[in-house]
Amino acid sequence: MDRQVSAYECVAPAVRAARRATYGMFFADGLGFGIWAGHIPALKQKFQLSDSSLSIVLLAVAAGSIVSMPLAGQAVRHFGSRRCIVVSIACYGLCLIAIAVAPNLIVLVVAALLFGASKGGVDVSINAQAVIVERCYGQPIMSSFQALWSVGGLAGGFLTSAALALGSTPLANLTGVGSLLLLIDRLCYFQLMLDGTSGEAEARTRFHLPGKALLWLAMLTFYCLVQRRCSAGLGGGLYAASGFGAGLDCRDRIYRVLQRDGSGTVCRGPGVGFNWRAHADCA
Repeated sequence: MDRQVSAYECVAPAVRAARRATYGMFFADGLGFGIWAGHIPALKQKFQLSDSSLSIVLLAVAAGSIVSMPLAGQAVRHFGSRRCIVVSIACYGLCLIAIAVAPNLIVLVVAALLFGASKGGVDVSINAQAVIVERCYGQPIMSSFQALWSVGGLAGGFLTSAALALGSTPLANLTGVGSLLLLIDRLCYFQLMLDGTSGEAEARTRFHLPGKALLWLAMLTFYCLVQRRCSAGLGGGLYAASGFGAGLDCRDRIYRVLQRDGSGTVCRGPGVGFNWRAHADCA
């Protein structure tokens, strides 16, 4: 089991190297998801999928993530984020390759399920590593890690568009990026920081179901995602004005829950410089 981060490990060169490695892992996470999302239309065409069949594939990705995230949290607690990262990123890249070579819908659904599960493991483990690096770094740098995920997602979308425009095939694209993720995993692994918990702390720490407040927030978030998707339409990555409006409305509702002041009359949110006023429907 990985040991706890010591004061010796929190020296400047090691922390800087760990920060760069964690950037690489966040970028790899976003890149893999961007490539997957960009190839959904190509996969639909390849397998001649109807809308209902495509929804099964997308549901498999979501189901895999939902199931794997709590398990990944326990794995990080027992084995440390560094070990979990190297395993989950490797599975992430291999699942992209499996999606690329899937011969039929059944194999594609299974590969999508495993892809979602590995994505959930990646998300949990890299964020756990980012917390460790931020703690040793001594400054609030978490947002910079999340930004690298967005950069990776944009890179995945750009690579998809460019490669398909140049005549490349989904098989070559997904296989190439999957192999690139394996390479990033290998190069960045040894720069990540060790972490872990002592046996006494583990004995006191057990898995707990989320509280009522978190459950309500999860339900509200899920409702907002469904509302935005329904407003924007099922397929495609472009959101119509109605979809954007639905997104703002959802963000409004969430900030009312998270950032309502003591009197319950004013809700402030950081989105686009808006200050939202809560009404009687503030949860």
